This record gives sequence, C-alpha cells and structure tokens, in this order.
Amino acid sequence: MGSIIRRNLSRIETRPRILVIDDEKKWLKKIKSGFSQFNLTCVHTMREAGQQLRRYGEEFDLILLDLEISYNHSLEKDGLAYLRNIKQKLPDTPVVIISKYRETADIVQAIKNEADDYLYKGAIDLENWRKIFIELIQQKKEDEKKIKTYSTNVALLGSSPQIQELKVKLDRHAHNEKHIFLLGATGTGKDSCVHYLHEAGVRSHKPLITINLGTLNNAEILSNILSGKTDGKLEDNFFRKANRGILYLKEVEKLDPDTLEKLLAFLDEGAINGQKSKYDIQMIVSSLVPANVLKRKKDFLGFLYYRLNRIRIPSLGERRDDIEEIIAFFFQSKGYQSINSALTKEAKAILLEYKYPGNILELESALKQAIVNREHKRCNKVDVSCLPREVVFGDQEELPLKDFKFAIAREELKYLERALELASGHKSRAAEFLKVKNADALRYIVQKYRIQFPELIFRFPKIVECYKLKIPQTA
Repeated sequence: MGSIIRRNLSRIETRPRILVIDDEKKWLKKIKSGFSQFNLTCVHTMREAGQQLRRYGEEFDLILLDLEISYNHSLEKDGLAYLRNIKQKLPDTPVVIISKYRETADIVQAIKNEADDYLYKGAIDLENWRKIFIELIQQKKEDEKKIKTYSTNVALLGSSPQIQELKVKLDRHAHNEKHIFLLGATGTGKDSCVHYLHEAGVRSHKPLITINLGTLNNAEILSNILSGKTDGKLEDNFFRKANRGILYLKEVEKLDPDTLEKLLAFLDEGAINGQKSKYDIQMIVSSLVPANVLKRKKDFLGFLYYRLNRIRIPSLGERRDDIEEIIAFFFQSKGYQSINSALTKEAKAILLEYKYPGNILELESALKQAIVNREHKRCNKVDVSCLPREVVFGDQEELPLKDFKFAIAREELKYLERALELASGHKSRAAEFLKVKNADALRYIVQKYRIQFPELIFRFPKIVECYKLKIPQTA
C-alpha cells in the first residue's frame, strides 16, 4: 500500500501543499510525523489561517479544517462558518473537516457547506487518510487541467482570418523562446494564449507562473527581486519557480519606472542589479493599455512595447464569424447535442447579433447565465427570457437606429415590457402603471409595432408571452 501511495504522490507533484487549521498542538505533532510525504503548513488560529490564505491562497492543494476551532477561544464551533468563508474565496480547493466527534448533524451540515469529506480524529487511519488526500488533490489537478484546456480551446476557436492569423503567430513564437508582449482588450483571451504558448512550446514540461501585478504586493516583490534583494521567500515566489519555464506578468503598466527599467535590463542582458542572473526564464507580459497608446509612449513602458515580440489578440467584434462556433462548442461542452437543441431561433439570433464589448469573457458569462435561467424557469431550450437583459436590449448607444420611428418604438416597448413585469402580466394593471386609457391602448401599440418592427418586438419576452405573439418563420 505504501508503494502505491508513493507512486500516486509522484504522479501529482512532489510534496503537495496542505494547510492544517487546528488548535490542538499535540494532535498537530501526530499529523506532522504521520504525513511527511506532504508539505504541511500548520496554524493554530483563524487569524493565522487568514494570513496564509491571503498570501498563498490557490497554492494550497488541500485544506484540513478543525470543526471545533473557534474565534478567541470561545465555546462556539466556528469551523463550519469558516468553511463557508473558504469555499467562497477558493471554490476549487478541497476542504476536509476534521473532528473529535461523530455527530450526524455536524457531518450533514459540513457536507451542505461544501466540505469535500469529514474525518474522525479519534482514530486516525494514516493509510486511509493519505488515500483520501491524494484522491482529492488528484481530482483538483484534473479539474484545473480541464478548465485550462476548455478555456484555451474557446479563446482560439473559429475559422475566421483573424483567428487563423493569431494561431500562426502563436505557433511561430511558441518555438523560438523569445520574450512576448501580448496585446488585446479585456476578455479577448490573453491568459488562454499564454497557456497555448506554454503547451505548444519547448518549455511545456517546465513551469508556467502567472503573476498579476495589479496586486500591490506582487509589484513590490518583483521590484525587490530585480533590485537584487535575495531574500529566499521573495525569490521563491516568482523567479525561482519560473526558472527554465515561463513567467507571465499581467498588467505590466502597474510597475513604476524604476522597476520597468530593471525589467528591461533583465530582458536585454539577463542581469539583476548589474550582475548576470542565474535564471533562465522566457517572459510574457500583457497590459490593459491599448496598443495605440503604447506606441506613443516615450517612457520605459513604451520601450518595453518596442523591445518585445508583439502578438495582438483580435476582439470578438473583429471575428464575428466565429461567434456561432464558440456558442455551439460551449453548449456541446455542457452536454447538448447541437446549438439548435440548446437555443430557440430567437435566442440564437439575439446572441449572434449582440456586439459583446467584453469579448469572449462576456459571451461565456451570458451563456452560463442563460443556462442557469433555463434550469430555473424549466424551459426545454434557452429562449429569449433566459438571456441577460443587456444582451436582449443591448446598450442604448449600441442598438442600430434605423430611423426616428424605430427609436420611439424601442423606448415604448421597453416601458411596456417593464410595466408588464411589475404587473405580473396583468394588462389592465400595466395600463394603470403607464397611465394610458386602458388595456386596449396597449394592445394597439403591440399590434402596430408587430407589423412595423417585427425584429424588434420579439426582443421583449414578457410582451410576447402576454400577447401570445407567434414568432414568424422568417424571424
């Protein structure tokens, strides 16, 4: 059994990290001696646990949480409440509740609070506990790999000229190991492109470390490393972990001019504080600053833009031909046979027409929300009523204005839709809300706009439902 566990551990990674939150010091000693195969971080209070989670968060592969641990040594069991807190911040990290009691009510509540398991401290079966830990850690790694693969596939899905050109550039740069500046608006898939570069490149078996410099602490740590401050903890965070692999710096514009200058020195000469560095790192950086602004900058950020190999990621608006394929792929990943088995014609038309200023990120968010709404409404397919309101109605500035009459029709129908929602579908009450003569006046408005602007009126699901409008075959 021991040899099997060791083989399984080697398949995961060396020394998976486990955070143990328990105030029984004798029991913690027993845990440390019995689970030397794992890299254990043991804390005795929730305050210490909070510090560890804020600092390392997703780096922990598993968390053991004592049910009886409490704030300020009170008699209350705060473990379950803290479990909810952890799951809100780290939903993908497995948490095992440990307790010296076997009360059924506690076990049930722990599972309701999304605990991944519940173990009895009174009689530790080391082999069984190790097996449980390994299975949970392996599942976490597999889930992370699936999410990463899915995200990469979605971002690079399509056959438009724009996405084909991007793929060619990514393939070319994946094999030359040169430093890269990724350009693209929020939500275009920069992270996915980084994963693609890593997986397709010569460093695929080496680490990929992603650092968001929008976090003040990360920017400060990078500045210290590039200044030659060789504090072991600082080095361990970024450069040492990324050695022989790829370091991805997000929001590089957050760095101060002095740090940017040092970063340029490292990229040009491999130097840190004037001395040759021992690190072999391929650097990828990205910025939220638009490319046309970066081009005009005369500071170190502008130098960085011209110094690195640039790859621009097109917005979803530039590759609208890919939207249907992305939507189809999303629904197929959720178990639907095809896009037509998932969406009504009207919902599909609206999804294809919307402009998605938030790019792929917004498209995915809209589709996820639509599925949740479909399940809540118990519809056979995702229809217009399941789509987010901003997708159905669009930004006022984004809707095409055919003419003045179209603009008036749109506004009147928006008011009527809202009134019917407030009136729970009662037409007479809706008329009262709108201060019109009676329900017949509303019916006249609906009939008029159904003839004049059929493509517009079917964007309003409550109106369609209340007036039993039939979708034209050509709609």
